[in-house]
Amino acid sequence: MKYVSVEDGGCYGWLVVLASHIILMLMAGCQCSMGVFLVLFMDYFGEGVGKTVIAQSVQAGLMLFTGPLISILNNKYGTRPLVVIGGVLSSTGIFLSAFVSSVNALVITYGVIVGLAYGLVFGPGIVIVGRYFHKRHAFANGIVYAGYGVGIMIFPPLCQKLIDTYGWRGSLIVMAGINMHIVACAMILKKPTYNRCDEQNTTRDIEPWPATENEGVQPALVNKLHVDDTNALYGPATQQNGDHDITGCNDNDTSDDIKLMNITYTQRVKMLMHRMASDLSLYLFWKSWFRTMCLVVLLVAVSQLIIMVHLVNRAVSDGIAAIDSAFLLTIIGICELIGRATHGLLIDLTRFSPMFIAACSCVVCGISIILLLFANSNYVVYAIIAAVYGLFDGVFVPLVGAVSIKACIGREHVSSAFGWFLFHVGIGYTIGPPIAGWIYDYSLDYDMSFVFAGCIMILAALIIFVQIIYKEYQSKRSDKNCKNKFISNRDVQKYDYRDVYCETSV
Repeated sequence: MKYVSVEDGGCYGWLVVLASHIILMLMAGCQCSMGVFLVLFMDYFGEGVGKTVIAQSVQAGLMLFTGPLISILNNKYGTRPLVVIGGVLSSTGIFLSAFVSSVNALVITYGVIVGLAYGLVFGPGIVIVGRYFHKRHAFANGIVYAGYGVGIMIFPPLCQKLIDTYGWRGSLIVMAGINMHIVACAMILKKPTYNRCDEQNTTRDIEPWPATENEGVQPALVNKLHVDDTNALYGPATQQNGDHDITGCNDNDTSDDIKLMNITYTQRVKMLMHRMASDLSLYLFWKSWFRTMCLVVLLVAVSQLIIMVHLVNRAVSDGIAAIDSAFLLTIIGICELIGRATHGLLIDLTRFSPMFIAACSCVVCGISIILLLFANSNYVVYAIIAAVYGLFDGVFVPLVGAVSIKACIGREHVSSAFGWFLFHVGIGYTIGPPIAGWIYDYSLDYDMSFVFAGCIMILAALIIFVQIIYKEYQSKRSDKNCKNKFISNRDVQKYDYRDVYCETSV
């Protein structure tokens, strides 16, 4: 049976949006502020850029790698306990980082502890908004993600002031205290009230992974085995789903039970493997647009964290004051807010697809990164480039995420697709900054690192353009073939116009 919230949001729903907004602001602020600390860590520990930046790469990677596991925990235990534990654990990791004496210890305290803790906070803090809002979900989700830009705006200059006053160790202690506000916000994140709107009993939605005829296993038995396993875990009458219970159905088909008893061990293993593949949503990788998006976000993530981590250090190495260098991240944050707030207008007012606009934004970001080579210690040029990058990155990120996934994959697959999306972002965040740091250690110049980041972004945009051209050609061929065949009204109704919009709209 279906469950819907009593109100679409309601007064308490907007409190949840505010709490999630603040949580994302605190997380983004603490993450991006590490670029300010990077210069001090290098001087204090006497290590190169490549090794010093590993701590932040591990933190960003673990926060996203753990997405599938955190989803399981969120469905079982709910949002509030996970976010509370994550808030306490992340503050503990930041506090312990104030007392480290080596980069290796920093990787453990900040990279591992804070990364795992933020993993407990990030996914559940975003998903709960969708449980309160349906019609206005996009608007509420935009407010939540705006917290990322606010965090980038506020925290880097704040951290620089704290460092000037208390030193880097004292600043980390203060940041740990500020980060504890996540726990206060988590107390607001309670589950919404649900009403039953459909009295038809249904089992949990599953995506069947059909067996082939040669394997001798009937797809119905695969799903039947899955239901039996579910009943063994949760009981025959109740299945747990998220923060509420759903009444299920008992399958009393004795013929299927007899068939299950007669299948061989090999067939049972194959059935379980098919069920596992279905639960992991591996069927999504059969879609060409999904494979393209996963590759694109991996490449872009490599470049994005290079900018956020190394921009301040590059400006300082060009002779710009530390406080002014930190303010560059604030400029990026302000323009990120503008980009995130206006990206929807580009979709609504133009005929272009989300992926095309995302590709164009990605090209501008890549070019702006390469133009940093011509800044020549001119702070005005740095500020203009930071503003352009922040504006178009703010357009790119939401478009290539939930918007393009919903347009190209379909609403029914958004949750599973977004989990794999975050997984590939985590890979990029993990390998990007160390690569740029090692390039700097080898060349003793940031120019090659930023050229590398800019070229990677342009390559990601070219991949999108190639996919659009290929799908345009494929669609024209398909339309030509369809004209030569008789198509009934029923076949026309089955045609997926979403694919036409996503794959043929330039």
